[in-house]
Amino acid sequence: MDYLAKYSHLLWYTLLDEWKKAAEINRFTLSRKAADVPLSKLIALKYHKIVDAILIGEVIERRLEKLMCQFELTGFILIRFLYYYDAKLSGSAIICIIFPNPGFEPDDLDFYLEAKHESAALEFLRNHGYIISAPIYDNSRTSTNLPAGPYPIYSAPNTNTYTRLYRLFLPKPYTKTINIVISKGRAILPILGFHSSGVMNYMAHHGLVILYPETTFKRISIPNAPDSIYSMDARTIAAIDKYKNRNWTFKRTNELSSVPHNCTADPYCAQTIRSLHDKAVLHIPSTDLAMAPGYSAYKALKSDANRALWMLSGGKHCYEGSNCDNVGFAYVDATEILASSAAKTEKHQFI
Repeated sequence: MDYLAKYSHLLWYTLLDEWKKAAEINRFTLSRKAADVPLSKLIALKYHKIVDAILIGEVIERRLEKLMCQFELTGFILIRFLYYYDAKLSGSAIICIIFPNPGFEPDDLDFYLEAKHESAALEFLRNHGYIISAPIYDNSRTSTNLPAGPYPIYSAPNTNTYTRLYRLFLPKPYTKTINIVISKGRAILPILGFHSSGVMNYMAHHGLVILYPETTFKRISIPNAPDSIYSMDARTIAAIDKYKNRNWTFKRTNELSSVPHNCTADPYCAQTIRSLHDKAVLHIPSTDLAMAPGYSAYKALKSDANRALWMLSGGKHCYEGSNCDNVGFAYVDATEILASSAAKTEKHQFI
């Protein structure tokens, strides 16, 4: 699937002329013009050969730098953290990278790590001024373990996917927090079990990864729930309502188009088993990777997982839903979890 071609319609030819003129002046002018442009438009410009992967990487790095300043960190510190501990940044922070003017500022940063990096990663952030709370093991997602103060309420990820969660905070008067989620397996495992497709994105040291770019760029999110999204726990519902208030729409896969798709084959169908290495995944390389001769997105993603498969819950709501598995799953390098808390009689055999 050529996702670049799909987004070329976002640009009128008059706008293309404006961008071509900026490119003809110099790269600095082009870069400034790209500063606050949605990521989907930059990808369309790349399709038209007006910008390149290096410039897009630079734009993303500047957005990350601006975001990190709110947390008394820098973009350089972030990249070191992602690289040293193979961590993944996800959640609403990534929405701010995709849409540079989303109308909100994230209250927290969500990092996902493997257990082997837990102690070193926490010490790294402690050395940068953060106070570490006691870990949360609360499957009911009611604990916060934060001191009294105006700290945000956090919607924890799918409890099937992680072992413990730390909340880190700066001394008052700062109110921003960092959440460290220790995965049951590889760092990306919890991300594949998120409540909906719109937040199934992450930043790694090698670049930005968007699992459902077509819908995400349109602010459409596919629920990862067997039944109604309002059958989820209260905090997840609050998170969903938060996105709705930010002009996001939640649609089942049979509502995405007036033309029926091929169930079990279309990458946006809830009955389709997806892979981190399939063509529907969008990987935007970091500047360093984009500058490397003959860089490979496949090799970069292999560093996140040798094998990563998932299927959204809710397949029965699609066109051919009578006999399908309605409870999704995520499988990452021999660790499999359910995509929801619903019961399931057997696991998939991928080993």
